[in-house]
Amino acid sequence: MRRKGRNHAPGFKAKVALAPLRKEGTLAELAQRFDVHLNQVKQWKQQLVAQTADVFGECASARKQSEADIEKLHAKIGELTLEKDFLSKALNAALSRHGTPEIFNTDQGCQFTSVLKAHGIQISMDGKGRWMGFYNQQRKRQALDRRTPDNVYYTNMHAQSPMGDCA
Repeated sequence: MRRKGRNHAPGFKAKVALAPLRKEGTLAELAQRFDVHLNQVKQWKQQLVAQTADVFGECASARKQSEADIEKLHAKIGELTLEKDFLSKALNAALSRHGTPEIFNTDQGCQFTSVLKAHGIQISMDGKGRWMGFYNQQRKRQALDRRTPDNVYYTNMHAQSPMGDCA
């Protein structure tokens, strides 16, 4: 009867792989002692031998580089956390000093939503109601013959289309 696949800890695998190199017994004896299949002992031994050079070679330098990168990333996370805390405090101060709007338009992500929700402010991330929408889509200009910038832009774009009315 077959056993279900077992997951062995890395330390256990290292212990089993080192045993034949230390000549602690034959492969069959070690397999029986560690309660694993003979082929498993062979495989772990081969992996250990094949990857031994990596401990002293390129993998060691790559590991050092990776550790340096991780250290830089941790520093950046700390910096961003401080910046977020500062900006949250500044937002709270501004809301206290100037009052709360009904809706807050943002594309800044979720880091400020908790502050805004705590003040009962609705959050809009779709851009509707922004000043640019009013400026470009609703406010007519005398310099544009009482048309909006969007109207002029899209009218001219359609007129300049190389396909004419087909576009």
